[in-house]
Order: sequence, then structure tokens, then C-alpha cells
Amino acid sequence: LKEVSPGRAVEVIGFDSVPEPGGLVEAVKNVKEARRLAEERQEAEAERERQQLARRRMEEAYAGLTAQSKKVLRAIIKADVWGSAEALRDALLRLAAASDELSVDIIHLGAGDVTESDVSLAVACEATIIAFRAGVGAAARQMAADEGVQIRSYDIIYDALEDLRVELEGMLEPIYREERIGRAQVLQVFRARGFGAVAGCRVLEGRLQRGAEMIVRRGGAEVYRGTLDSLRRFDSDVETVEAPNECGVGCREFRDWQPEDLIEAILRTEIRPTLRPEAADQRA
Repeated sequence: LKEVSPGRAVEVIGFDSVPEPGGLVEAVKNVKEARRLAEERQEAEAERERQQLARRRMEEAYAGLTAQSKKVLRAIIKADVWGSAEALRDALLRLAAASDELSVDIIHLGAGDVTESDVSLAVACEATIIAFRAGVGAAARQMAADEGVQIRSYDIIYDALEDLRVELEGMLEPIYREERIGRAQVLQVFRARGFGAVAGCRVLEGRLQRGAEMIVRRGGAEVYRGTLDSLRRFDSDVETVEAPNECGVGCREFRDWQPEDLIEAILRTEIRPTLRPEAADQRA
């Protein structure tokens, strides 16, 4: 075809990059005029991105005052087609929405290969570049290596979401569960080298365990909370002592033992929080 009338669909080849949906295609008289128009549009787009970056920094400064507890993942998403970029963006936002601690900031969304402009934007915003079925030019890759910008390339959306889910979960604060594993009563107090004082105890229930957290109570009030550093049975260092046996308990930071003090042994287990599986529709 040499020309096409309004209302007809055609396929146009020869673009240097993938146009965004809604972009205008204009017919011009010659190549010189086309290049001039392209340069003007590129400059206008660069200015728009600079203004967007300035506005985003102001928004981030304000958000930092109102939501300092949130962990933010900043990302630039490039994909082979616009629809894939939108699908990945929406799925990533749903992942972050599964936790009140997380936020995802999509700095830029586009179709086509990762360019040096994308890397420059990532440097300015401290963002990660996510390339889904999108190429990375040699110049852009070298610039990313020099600037310390991370580019993550994927061909399968499930792999992208799984990888990003793991990163988001790593940003969450761990949860600690406390479990009382035993209780003992101090019968006598002995002097001991290295600890100053050691409590001779009888385990009333459960077990005492070396390295566990312990709470010392006196008359119902908590007088110390720390680590059970030493546990001895007769003349031997042991890991655990179970009820109803007797043992010696030592703590480097606490020496004010008194008979009839009660010791509670507690194990703190770290639980890594996870994002709900339904938070992201991996079929997007």
C-alpha cells in the first residue's frame, strides 16, 4: 500500500521502538521532516519524565512523613508488549497489597527494550528494572553495571512474580513467637568463677535449655529478662535439664539470685511472614 484512508487497519514496520497505545502517527513530506518531528517528541517526552520525577520526589518526601513504616519497592517495568507490562504491574501491586508494611512504586511502565534512559531513571529513583520478554541493549547493560542498577529479565510471568514475591517477603519484619518450655525454682545460691553467682535450681515443669530466654520472677514481679548462658548437671555442662531434676543456672548479666526466685524458660522462634498466595493472580 502507498496510502491508506481513515478507518482502515494496517501494519506499519520500521519503528525503532514499540509505540505506546494512543500515540499519534503523522504523515510528513520527507525523512528530514520526520526526524525533526521525532526529535521534538523525544525532547518533550524527556521533559515530561523530568517533571514527573520532580513531582514524584515531592510526593515521596510527603509520604515519608506520613508513612515512615512502609517498605517500598521501586520498579521500572519494560515488556515486549504493552499488555504484558500492564499485567505484570497489576500483579505486583496486588502482591504488595497483601501486607500493610509494603508498597510498590512503579516509576515507569513501557513496551520495548531497556534503554540507557531507563537506567538513568532507575539511578535517579533507586529502582530495579524488570524486563519481561524485553531485550537489554549492550550500552544499557554496561551502564547498569557501572551504576549498580539491577536488571531482572524474565520470559515467564510466573517466574517473575515468584521472584518478586520472595523479595517483597524479605522486606517484611520477622515475627517472633514465644513459647514457655519450662519453670524452675531457685533453692540455693553458689559462688562460681566466671559468673559470680550460680543458682542451684529444681526444675518444676518442662525443661530448662541453655541459650533460651529466661525470666526471673521474685514475689510475682519480673526482676530480670535475658539469656540462660550456663546450665550444669552435677559437674557437666548440659544443653537441657528436665523436671524434676536439679541443676545449676548461670547468667553473665545477672547475679542477684535469691532463694525461692522462679525461673521461666522461653524459646523465641522466628517466623518469616509470607504474602497470601491469593494476593497475586499468577494467571495475569
